Amino acid sequence: MLANNEVGSIQNIEELARIAHEFGVPFHTDAVQAVGHIPVSIKALGVDALSLSAHKFHGPRGTGALYLKDGFSIPPLIAGGAQERGLRAGTENLAGAAGLAAALQESCEGLAERVARIGALRDAFTDGVLASCENVLPTGPRGGARRLPSIASFICRDVDSELLVMLLDRAGVAAAAGSVCSTGSTAPSHVISALGVSDPAWAHGSVRFSLADDVTEADIELLLERVPACIRRARAISCMR
Repeated sequence: MLANNEVGSIQNIEELARIAHEFGVPFHTDAVQAVGHIPVSIKALGVDALSLSAHKFHGPRGTGALYLKDGFSIPPLIAGGAQERGLRAGTENLAGAAGLAAALQESCEGLAERVARIGALRDAFTDGVLASCENVLPTGPRGGARRLPSIASFICRDVDSELLVMLLDRAGVAAAAGSVCSTGSTAPSHVISALGVSDPAWAHGSVRFSLADDVTEADIELLLERVPACIRRARAISCMR
């Protein structure tokens, strides 16, 4: 995974691919969370395969793309026809493919400036939450080039994350208790556990915010009015259980 979808960490895929190739192992990276949010150079990554999804950069849902390096082949996902270069039989979704291409091209325009702007707003939001709430810690690297600009994530001591997400929703704030892929699970996030957070008082209190491309300073100010209050409320209710 090029960029983690829960805490925003950007992995050193270049080095991992180099090590894999030293042992003759082909290397694929999931770049779904990264493409459209940070500059991505397949050549610089040195991977044999890379996958992406259009909905992450405002393209048509249900469409994606798979890059395969010249000379690198994989078995077909669905056999029976020569569509999609023999990798997936069946009528191609031409409208979806065209929409993906158009959205990807648009997402790359002004990307460097957008990364800097959204990253600054994310840092302002993170700093504001930490200044307003006790026993709240950020997860993932702070700022810098090894973190997605659009993701802010925290762990909150003595807070039930599902309860917090519900309170945030009632306050008009969309957030997630970990990965959307594992929505509904009551177990602590495996990502948070991998960071070494084993104390249940902390591990069950993870929450993630994703900032859209059009986020503004006014949005951050509104978040800082509502999010700390929801954290304090969730902690008070959680401690009464």
